[in-house]
Amino acid sequence: MSLTEQPSATTDIRGNDVHRESDSRRETRLFAKTSEFWAMLVGIGLIAVIYNTADDESFNLWRACLLASAIAIGYIVSRGIAKSGSHDERWTDTTYRR
Repeated sequence: MSLTEQPSATTDIRGNDVHRESDSRRETRLFAKTSEFWAMLVGIGLIAVIYNTADDESFNLWRACLLASAIAIGYIVSRGIAKSGSHDERWTDTTYRR
């Protein structure tokens, strides 16, 4: 590469290929914009309502808390799986930033 040549959009100063934003994996959505978050809140809210209105003695506080915790753990695991597939451009070794 000569000094008069301008680097193209797909190469950096050193001549390495740089992924365009459309080619690389994008960051996942904000937690409040996901359907899993709202489903978790609705599920935990429904468990609280059912616990307070149920006449059944077998659905005690321990079981209600266990179900709410299972829903929260499921949400955390699903977000972890979603985030594991995302890619943060700031930490790649192939890009050159000053």
